[in-house]
Amino acid sequence: MSQKSWGLKIGLILSAIIITALVWNKSLNPSADDPTSIPSTNLTDTSPNSIQSPPDLGIFYPIAGYRSRITNRDHGKETTLELSRGFACGGQFEGIHIGDDLEVTAEELNQEIPVFAIAKAVVRQIKAVGGYGGLLITEQTVNNQVTTAYYGHISLKKAKVKTGDTVTAGQPLTYLAENCSVESSNERKHLHFAIHKGTSIDVRGYVTTREALDQWLDPQEVLQQLGAAEPKLN
Repeated sequence: MSQKSWGLKIGLILSAIIITALVWNKSLNPSADDPTSIPSTNLTDTSPNSIQSPPDLGIFYPIAGYRSRITNRDHGKETTLELSRGFACGGQFEGIHIGDDLEVTAEELNQEIPVFAIAKAVVRQIKAVGGYGGLLITEQTVNNQVTTAYYGHISLKKAKVKTGDTVTAGQPLTYLAENCSVESSNERKHLHFAIHKGTSIDVRGYVTTREALDQWLDPQEVLQQLGAAEPKLN
């Protein structure tokens, strides 16, 4: 074999050795510039690190125009059977009201009025309850205190959430039930909203003593103190 042929053969062998060495080094030390070295995203990953909690957006009012809607029954107001007869429909109640009733205007009787989560929360219950019709209950921390919030006389058919869901502050939950309908427990169209201390569920709309009322926060006072934001209607 000629000297030129030997030189060509040796050159090819050396080139093969160098290429093999480079490939081996690449596999041991992948570069960030190499797209094959970046692990693919597993969209079905259910590890705790892959689950992101919804953002904490603060505190919101449960209905637009909250303070202007309190015209009949607010937190702590004593109601007699005589006073409860002044409405077009609904049952007669007496006792100390544990929350705020948020009324609608005449123009809103035929409009869909949305109801919003006041805080980042978990939906504890959403079902029909006597005296309320549709009732949705959430559990959340308000002013560093664990509480349950009650949204009464709401539409179950139009609910956007279900029991066990985690919701964000200001998230739409549902709409008010129609005026004097089965969904509102044949009550006028309005939102009954209350905040109970702790995690226990208490569906009473009225209590008989001031001592019992101590288990309920004044929702208007709490929301105002915390600088609650108006919910976004769009």
